Amino acid sequence: MTPTTHPVSPSPFALGPVADEGEPKRARRQRLPADLRVPQILDAALLVFTEKGFVSARIDDIAQRAGMSKGGIYAHFKSKESIFLALLERVLAPMAEPVVVSDDEPVTVDLLIERIIKPGYDHMASPEVMMAFQLLLADARNMREQVQQWHSRTVEPFAQSLEHVVRRGMKEGTLRQSVVMEYPWFILMPNQHVMLSNVLLGQNWHLDLNECRRIHVTMVRELLTP
Repeated sequence: MTPTTHPVSPSPFALGPVADEGEPKRARRQRLPADLRVPQILDAALLVFTEKGFVSARIDDIAQRAGMSKGGIYAHFKSKESIFLALLERVLAPMAEPVVVSDDEPVTVDLLIERIIKPGYDHMASPEVMMAFQLLLADARNMREQVQQWHSRTVEPFAQSLEHVVRRGMKEGTLRQSVVMEYPWFILMPNQHVMLSNVLLGQNWHLDLNECRRIHVTMVRELLTP
């Protein structure tokens, strides 16, 4: 699938030319610490990858969009592939933070809704998240190693923590025994369906996020309330 081109806004970190008295105007690049420079690079990379696709994008394109030199990119990332992996981890990781529930806290339907279901829709409201998801769909087969690394570091720990929490709730009787016991990850399938539909159909998708969230919450309540 060819990524959809999005209108491009200049990076907020892009530096304009600085005039020196008595000399021709020229661009002067400012040295920024890594905690500022890396987000700048990733912001630029997301726009370039979305416009050109991963295969066609070049480090030079990212450097130009970020307002820095090609060498400046390599000072923080060894390759285009490492930028892609860092981008996935920055943008999509917050949607898959491990579920932490203390031993003395009951695992209720409300807990699952407030800590897992609703935050997923909050993240989907971010254009950056949807652009990254679109990029993942378009280029996953070209980036199998990086996608697998991201999945191992981010998705698998989240899935394991979710499974542990749901099974504990069912064992303790605070969640109803149901088919979800076989594969707790399934309670998040509506999130994934909504993301995929939004990417593929865009404005032709007939439900907004708030309505999808309402339906999803109702489904989880009916499925898991004792």
